[in-house]
Amino acid sequence: MSTNIIDTKKDAEGKNKSKIYCTFCPSKMLNAGAARLINMEFALPYIHSKGEDKANQSEVILNYWGPVGWHDLSTQKSYIALCRVKHE
Repeated sequence: MSTNIIDTKKDAEGKNKSKIYCTFCPSKMLNAGAARLINMEFALPYIHSKGEDKANQSEVILNYWGPVGWHDLSTQKSYIALCRVKHE
């Protein structure tokens, strides 16, 4: 996701400007202002891994909203990838 697009999704404090929804269902995951933008490199498995070509493969994602998503056991924090949610 480009820096310009990311900047439109966060406020001056680095928090999400809009509500965050699941891309596959209408579930709201976060209210506006509930998460802070974190920039870290982490490899996540592909969402759709049908077929043999993507089995056991992952994609490197850099931008996450905390505090929900994948859970880091060492820090006890959780993150959600910006590119895997809807912003409305």
